[in-house]
Amino acid sequence: MKRKELPTDDNLKTLPRWARVALVARSMRRVMPLLFKPLPDAPKQFSQMLETAVSFAEQAAAAGSTHAQLLRIWNRLSNSHSVPAFTKWYAENSSKKFYASEVMRAAAQVTLAAWSTKVETVAEALDDLRSVVESSQIEFEQNRLDRHFIEGVWRDFDKLAALRSEQKWSNLTAVSTIVFDEMWPKGVPQGWPTEHRVAKTLPFSMQSQTNEKAVAALPKDIVTFLRKNPDYEIRSRGSECGPLILNRLEYLELSQHEFSMTMSDWAEEDPNRRVPGSYILNTVELVCFCEHYSTNGLLSWFIDYECFGCYDDDHGSVNLFLGANWNDILARPNFFIGSQWNGPTKPIVQLTNPWERLKFRKAKAPEKLVPLLKALHAIDRSFNPKAFAYLSDLIRKYFKSPASAEFQKLSDAYENLADSELHVDLLKAVSCRSMEQGEPFVRELMLYFKSTKDDYDACRLAEAMLGLCFAKSKRFPIKAGLNSIQREVCTCLLRRKSLWSREPELSQLMKEHGLPDSHKKLEVLFKEVDD
Repeated sequence: MKRKELPTDDNLKTLPRWARVALVARSMRRVMPLLFKPLPDAPKQFSQMLETAVSFAEQAAAAGSTHAQLLRIWNRLSNSHSVPAFTKWYAENSSKKFYASEVMRAAAQVTLAAWSTKVETVAEALDDLRSVVESSQIEFEQNRLDRHFIEGVWRDFDKLAALRSEQKWSNLTAVSTIVFDEMWPKGVPQGWPTEHRVAKTLPFSMQSQTNEKAVAALPKDIVTFLRKNPDYEIRSRGSECGPLILNRLEYLELSQHEFSMTMSDWAEEDPNRRVPGSYILNTVELVCFCEHYSTNGLLSWFIDYECFGCYDDDHGSVNLFLGANWNDILARPNFFIGSQWNGPTKPIVQLTNPWERLKFRKAKAPEKLVPLLKALHAIDRSFNPKAFAYLSDLIRKYFKSPASAEFQKLSDAYENLADSELHVDLLKAVSCRSMEQGEPFVRELMLYFKSTKDDYDACRLAEAMLGLCFAKSKRFPIKAGLNSIQREVCTCLLRRKSLWSREPELSQLMKEHGLPDSHKKLEVLFKEVDD
């Protein structure tokens, strides 16, 4: 009997640790040709980073031991947008940005699965790889690629399960990828690429060229500490972000954090408030790994202010740990790092006047986007309806039939300037009423839905997708049959099971569009239709 879903946590628990790692490495190796096909002009670092990720995972399984380098690889993959070569490529290939980011996220999860002992990380890695395969289906106009992937994963799983029983494997047993049978015993499936670009220089260099400058910018006390305590883990009871692992000294590098004061309480005092753009904060990022949050901004050294601090990308806030030395932070990590969630308390202060010390970089946007950005600056935190209506009219005027690239340019231009609710409302304003024209836009929304970790944003995106794909109705349209884009939207919502419990509003939105109002009901109905 063919199995339609990936192995569950319970299934994976039956395999020893390194067998699980071998399975996820093998699964990434299986999809490697798909990863590159939609991105033929991606910079060489792209293939190097992916090959490094899968190679290190294979080596960890074969050796039966992990390596701190895996965390460094995870960090670089999770923050690939900060790699100079990618920054330029993303700007020039904005329509491919979400797909490339999705690939990087899947590769990052594979390295995390190789490092962590948790079964859940392996399940999440397999799930992320499946998401990439589903996105590839859209690109190649193939409908069965995900089924071939799932069948391949189960075939490898069964092989490992049989060997575990025969050879009495334990969690200490190393598992080389040579134990697997041929990748495709019945031949490569139709539509599955057979070749991909192999990186010539491996592994991808984890050493930054700016390392010496980054180390020189730090205070001596933390340089001495990191030299004596590589891979140091900061644990703090009750911490919002959980345990953190610090960067090794040799992996530190200079970074830049861009932020706007648009959503700040001090926006009216900003001399650049009428100019689209952002302030540039030069930093050295100190955190290598955090399981629940992006490492950027959790704990940094702010070169411009010569102090430790943290920043929040989502809300544009920057906290300065004025007068605090490294020993102070080690003594009270939750007090300092937790100030992002708990609010600043002396000696921590929030940055309110960046214009006095930081460089302001004007936004580089297509000329016709300038009036849109200016209008956006007129919208304050209370969400001004008149300004929104004006902006919506401009969007409709300039983007009557938005192509993917045009949509992405618009999105990139203002995503750092607006809060999440406004952002999604603007995305909805850009969309076309005709599904014939709007389908590419919905697919962009789906990629964004998969990439965001914020449940509120995901719910707003779900609202936009449902509104575009389903008319409001009192019946279940699934029984009458779904077109391809409607099925893909429902599949997206099924795959994100946790969203249903965390955002109760989703059930009401589903009900308004004549859809099952719970994850379980939708899952049951899908099975009925498939049968």
